[in-house]
Amino acid sequence: MKMPYLAAVTCLSALCLSSNTTLGSELDAYGGLTEVVGERTGFFHTQKIDGRWWLVTPEGHGFFGVGISHPVTGSSRAAVTFASAGDQEAWMRDGIRKMRELGYNCVWSGPYSQCRTRAGFVDTNLAERVYREMKIPHAIQVPLINHAVELAPGEKRPDVFSEEYRQSVADKVAEYVLPNQANPWVLGYYYGFGCFMRKDSWVNETLAREPGRPGRQYFSDILEDRYNGDIGLFNRVYQTTYGSFDDLRRGEVLSYPQWIRGVLSGYADPPNREGADRVLAHFEEVFEELAVQVYKVAFEAIRRHDKNHMILGGYVKDMTYPTRTWVRLAPYVDVLAPQDLSATNPVRAHIKATGRPALLSDQEFGNVYPLSVQGTPSTPGSVPELVDRRVLYDLEA
Repeated sequence: MKMPYLAAVTCLSALCLSSNTTLGSELDAYGGLTEVVGERTGFFHTQKIDGRWWLVTPEGHGFFGVGISHPVTGSSRAAVTFASAGDQEAWMRDGIRKMRELGYNCVWSGPYSQCRTRAGFVDTNLAERVYREMKIPHAIQVPLINHAVELAPGEKRPDVFSEEYRQSVADKVAEYVLPNQANPWVLGYYYGFGCFMRKDSWVNETLAREPGRPGRQYFSDILEDRYNGDIGLFNRVYQTTYGSFDDLRRGEVLSYPQWIRGVLSGYADPPNREGADRVLAHFEEVFEELAVQVYKVAFEAIRRHDKNHMILGGYVKDMTYPTRTWVRLAPYVDVLAPQDLSATNPVRAHIKATGRPALLSDQEFGNVYPLSVQGTPSTPGSVPELVDRRVLYDLEA
């Protein structure tokens, strides 16, 4: 049997297998464990069963997803060319068959990932059709937020407070959601991968927009409110020399310092100077407003057309949100999608505060990393055995 060409392998679950669930359980048509009985809604959803969160299949059974991410990418061109004589559809169908032979039961990222299709090689409409026809659970990406690597040189991310952005969201929802609103094999909708990596850059880009732009106005108003209009106090904290808060709106540009990125990633401490902690706290508050706006606009646009599928939001990776931000985002998602566990990402606290389950990738616990990086702050180490991973999931849940 030929091994499939896979760009990345992940295993995500809304929760863990319960202690009385056997690996030999009967499966429903979607791969659900028939002994774990939930509500039959016709769509994938989350439900707490016997005190534990489960992802539940359309037929109403607990689902433990063992799946892959990024199955078709721009890097697949050579594989399609040489393994399938350039026939993309044949290659996709063969790949799905091989996934199943290897025991994978879903595709968490969707048939493709926006951040890995920039070259335009992947026929996305074909990919969605093939995955629907092959009846394998998969997500759909509604590309509302670019990964940092998706940005062209000099390209800026959108002003999410503008009417132009609201209209672009409506257009993308019509393009990606409408064709899938009745598809029971869709797990839910993502907005993109690594969505808020380099979030300091996004905030700074918004503050640097031309005077009068909604985002710049919105952020400037927040900062003025937090300092009760006292520009002198603001200058002392930020080490700036603005004459008034109107300068933030119409004149000079405020830029948050580069050390913020290191602090948010857990690899650095704030500088030892008066006001640094306050600058960091205000940055998080400003960014929170940006994130909430993205999630709210997207949620409202999707729910106008599709009230059934789960909304997964952005797959945010380790540059995640603090718990207080997750609390504000919770009304606009069905699950949290922080990707992984780390010192900067206390998932248990997020779950407790929001009342939402979380989808986690096991890449942090797999054997995919070289020894040189295992044990670093974001990579606890290798857990290569399936049974050991099950125990770990049980403990983490």
